[in-house]
Amino acid sequence: MAYISQPYLSDIERGRTTPSLDKLQTICEALDISLGDFFGNASEFSPELIQLLENIKRLTEEERTHLAHFIEAIVNRQDT
Repeated sequence: MAYISQPYLSDIERGRTTPSLDKLQTICEALDISLGDFFGNASEFSPELIQLLENIKRLTEEERTHLAHFIEAIVNRQDT
């Protein structure tokens, strides 16, 4: 299991950073829950969302970081 530092966890909790899917998986493993449990009932997810998550799992960590920043930029643009 990958190590996640306390300062990084603190940044996540405070909304200063967004964890990659790999880091989120590590956190879920430490909490002994699945990603599905973390996000809620997986049966509530649309097939398109499930496919998207499966595709994201195949990206490199760098690609996931870029994707997370891209999504944040879209969300932040919609909030303004």
